[in-house]
Amino acid sequence: RNGRYAPPLFYGKAGEDPEEWIRNFRQYCEASGLDPLADTRTRVRIHGLFKTCLRDDAKD
Repeated sequence: RNGRYAPPLFYGKAGEDPEEWIRNFRQYCEASGLDPLADTRTRVRIHGLFKTCLRDDAKD
């Protein structure tokens, strides 16, 4: 957590918009100071966070 709000979760359910979720995830990363252009370590951290945000059908 970045101290402000939790990262967005994506379940892959009908009615969920994956593009909107990606936008929200990017905004979360930006608000958390995670810049994918910074370095490999940060990209790996973002990738790990991305994977933890996928739930249920979206995780499979």
